[in-house]
Amino acid sequence: MTSVHMFRKLFLFSLAILLTAFVFTACGVIDGADEKDTKKTEAKGVGFSGGDRTISLPDGVSMEMVKVEAGSFEMSARDGENGSDEVSHRVTLTRDFYIGRTEVTQAQWKAVMGTDPSYFKGDDLPVEKVSWNDAMEFCEKLNDSGKAPRGWKFTLPTETQWEYAARGGNKSRGCKYSGSDKADDVAWYYENSGDFRLDDSSWDYDKLDSNHCKTHPVGRKKANELGLYDMSGNVYEWCLDDWNDDSSKLTAEFTRGNDRSGSDRALRGGCWTLDARFCRPAYRSCDDPDYCRDFILGFRVALVPESY
Repeated sequence: MTSVHMFRKLFLFSLAILLTAFVFTACGVIDGADEKDTKKTEAKGVGFSGGDRTISLPDGVSMEMVKVEAGSFEMSARDGENGSDEVSHRVTLTRDFYIGRTEVTQAQWKAVMGTDPSYFKGDDLPVEKVSWNDAMEFCEKLNDSGKAPRGWKFTLPTETQWEYAARGGNKSRGCKYSGSDKADDVAWYYENSGDFRLDDSSWDYDKLDSNHCKTHPVGRKKANELGLYDMSGNVYEWCLDDWNDDSSKLTAEFTRGNDRSGSDRALRGGCWTLDARFCRPAYRSCDDPDYCRDFILGFRVALVPESY
């Protein structure tokens, strides 16, 4: 082979390498542009960290949303204390969603709604004495203020989404409560909240202002596998679903509009006035969506695709 041929071959080989590098670089630029375009569609006041989101609210208040990746789990898994409405069945969630790291606090509620209906007062305490309709109005105000990214909406989690997140999503260790097999690790419930029982005929309301016989600041107990706090105990949490006395008949993923009529709505997580067995992720309860407001009722927000 002549030196001319050798030079020509080396030149063409080098040129091919340069063209390949250019293509990959161009792809990177395009991907970067797409990423920038995507970020332009995100709402103002939404920050990102490792897939999670921080929502900026008025008055310097923020709300952390934890990403829950899609996956499968055993809903209403048998744990020896299941009720007849807790029917064990396999569920697959097909879309990622986000859920509040904590129950909505009084500071967050006041920043959005401008009021504080809670019996127990404290910015870092969960808001309570809110009905299902009240909780949905909070979500609607967040949406109206442009806090949701394009194609997403704030709402209440479905029962299935709530239980999947409470069990740790695809990081679950199979704990009896949300994050531990010991209720005291993760939950504020009857035994560690001042011995005040809702089913006790001798209620002493004077005790309700004591240090223990009340709701507790969010995030003080151990988090579960996803970094979520107080999904066992503290206050009951409203879910999106109409009540169904068979958990296996629930629709895993759905959104609903402004329709506020219908049956009782689902509640999850137990509360500070009840025994530990009511703080299991599988436990279910319900109440009237409009009239029921009590110092045991709160909620946490979900951020979900607008449609499935």
